[in-house]
Amino acid sequence: AHAAAAAAAAAARSVRVDCPVSAGAEVRPVGSDIGEGAELVPAGAVIGPAEVGLAAFAGGRPLSVHAQPTVAILSSGDELIDPLALPDSAGDSGAGGSPTGSGAAARIYDSNRPALLAAAAAEGGVGIDFGIARDDAASLAAKLDEALLRGCDALVCTGGVSMGERDLLGALLAARGTLHFDRVVMKPGKPLTFATVPRPSAASRAVGASSRPLLVFGLPGNPVSALVCFSLTVAPALRRMCGRPHPLPRRVPVVSASPLRLDPERPEYHRATLHVTKSGLVATSTGRQISSRLLSCAGASALLELPRGSTTLPSGARLSALLAPSLSGASVHTADPRDELSSQVDPLETGPQPLEASWPTYSPRSPAVLAPPPRLWLACSHSAAASEGAALSAWLDANGWV
Repeated sequence: AHAAAAAAAAAARSVRVDCPVSAGAEVRPVGSDIGEGAELVPAGAVIGPAEVGLAAFAGGRPLSVHAQPTVAILSSGDELIDPLALPDSAGDSGAGGSPTGSGAAARIYDSNRPALLAAAAAEGGVGIDFGIARDDAASLAAKLDEALLRGCDALVCTGGVSMGERDLLGALLAARGTLHFDRVVMKPGKPLTFATVPRPSAASRAVGASSRPLLVFGLPGNPVSALVCFSLTVAPALRRMCGRPHPLPRRVPVVSASPLRLDPERPEYHRATLHVTKSGLVATSTGRQISSRLLSCAGASALLELPRGSTTLPSGARLSALLAPSLSGASVHTADPRDELSSQVDPLETGPQPLEASWPTYSPRSPAVLAPPPRLWLACSHSAAASEGAALSAWLDANGWV
């Protein structure tokens, strides 16, 4: 009986192998994940979830990164109303009206500043709200001095750069710094202005502030012109300051989904959506392209590069387009794999098949109802999972989770 019990105990501690097993099978040798001397994160790489996980995997070594550039965002114009400063009861006034009880006429809500603050954040910058400057030289000069003393890397001002008697920014920049250009042959954005202004003495600068000249971008006051000029000039500058190795907008070949009329005087950056098809990217115009119609930017993911000319490009014309991630929250659309037609129909042959979208109707001063971001608690069961937890946390943060 004792011998039988011992045999049963031995059998319980044994494993029966039913197939041949080679030495080292299913064993990961040292260095199989990361070899000795391997480069984990190259210079110029954008730090994302995988890079955060690699840093944790290597023992939590700190990564040297570029500081986020600080960008002062300023609007100018006596006609502007700050929509963020109005009480909720001001919603009774129309979009082109004035705050309740002010008695002012022909005034408009300032959409440029909120839009450009969002655009600066999308490009890795830290936007600072500089409010609204009035149409006088002293107000603009005070805002410029504030940007210099606070050590901002760039100042982006909308309005005040055209040819009117109240367009004073160009003269101020010429007097205080170097005005590199104040007119560009492009549509929209002809009054685009760029200047550099030297910093004050080290004794009067903010602690740790840069000694490099302040970059000043003067953008047109029309909302579409401001966003397009930001995408083409300010966004690449911010990417360069963030240390990205390829700061310029990416150019891709596209095919137009409809006829496009050319401008006889200026090359045009036409707002469009992009759809992936079996034959390449199809570009669909966002409609009327007047510089005051901000709806032409909503949903746009690219700027079509249209040459100047007196003709109309036919549907199916092959063009180049610049991807514009800071123009709106849209991206390049792909076909829905659940749609049987998406894998059988070529939009180049039958016409583009844009994705349907439900857009909210416009109501002046209507509050946006934003759902709170989903929350998730992360817990690692053992120390080896720390790198996975760090990577997952970074991914969740990038995708709207808390």
